[in-house]
Amino acid sequence: MVYSRTVDQVGADTVRFDSTGHEKSNFTVVLSVTAAGEKLRPMIIFKKKRIPKDNFPPEVVVRANDKGWMNHELMRTWLHEVWNKRKCYVNDPSQSLLILDSARCHLTEDVRELFKEHSKIAVIPGGMTKYLQPLDVGINKPFKDNLRAGWERWMADSARARYTTGGARKRMTYGEAAKAKDCASIKDWVEDIETHLYYSIAEGAASHIGELIRHVFNTCLHHVANDDITGTLTSCLHDPEIADEEREKPTLDVGSVAHTKLKQIVLQPAFQEALAQASPYSGTSLCKSKNSLDRLYCRKELFLQFPTYPLYIKMSTMHMNALREAEMSGERLVRRVEIVHRKFTRRARVQPQKTPVSQLWRKEIYMDFLTRRFPLEQCQEEEMDVT
Repeated sequence: MVYSRTVDQVGADTVRFDSTGHEKSNFTVVLSVTAAGEKLRPMIIFKKKRIPKDNFPPEVVVRANDKGWMNHELMRTWLHEVWNKRKCYVNDPSQSLLILDSARCHLTEDVRELFKEHSKIAVIPGGMTKYLQPLDVGINKPFKDNLRAGWERWMADSARARYTTGGARKRMTYGEAAKAKDCASIKDWVEDIETHLYYSIAEGAASHIGELIRHVFNTCLHHVANDDITGTLTSCLHDPEIADEEREKPTLDVGSVAHTKLKQIVLQPAFQEALAQASPYSGTSLCKSKNSLDRLYCRKELFLQFPTYPLYIKMSTMHMNALREAEMSGERLVRRVEIVHRKFTRRARVQPQKTPVSQLWRKEIYMDFLTRRFPLEQCQEEEMDVT
């Protein structure tokens, strides 16, 4: 978890660094979320014989054992303290599905029989994490990075450092760690940021411009800081009652740890690209849509008139959305993968070749065009016969 390197002059005989002697200590954090987006109470398992007597937040379940790992006994505790206390809980196995990985504590017969009384169980086989566990891939590393960053800030705070008689740095107590509020102030804004996201998508749908979604949503960074300097979009454009509630919340100072972390999440390139695809009217960005249509229907360099671009973009959007829907349903699979080498450079890119997809909208346009064109040609032939 902590770094094993430090910075000093090259060739120095001795390198001094602070150490608490607990760099290899470990503990387990159990994070759970429902398909509806509800974040369940986290469970922390310390490597101790007894539970620490410090004051922990009430929304966290704290337990301890000799190894600091999850076992079948703590699985029983997690079931009653976390899983059975979620919103809309119904004690009917047919009404809920619990997806677990293939950890040994999840596969014991006692645990299976216990959970079958409350939910259906699905176990993800080993080696399928990157395909079936997006939270493990997307949450695990950022969570550890935040813990490591908090530890570094605490170690760098020499003004509050305490040492033993032997010169070792005293570790932070569990109570001090529980009171640390680096990013805790963000939790007051989570619900409002979700509301702002729905509002941004609605704005993009109303304007038929998917690119507008991310520009409107990014103004949440100004909302949380109560910053109204950069323009009208920084003022909350929701219901006035919601805006009044936001003013009562504690603001996040620009440059603070909480605001910096929120900014990193919001401005993440993958997330910004996904925002542009949230509108049903513009599922792709303008450049991506135009390039996709150029590669398929306009291989020659043709200069289209500007008034035709709205129709041009809408056609490419329907094309991309059809491909995305086929991928989600499993109809568009990878047949082979080719490595394409670029000209004049040593760089190469992997280009997967996927199965073709039937574009229903294209067939409808063709049929409509033919039904309109056929009567016109027939009328022209009749006029020629008369003359």
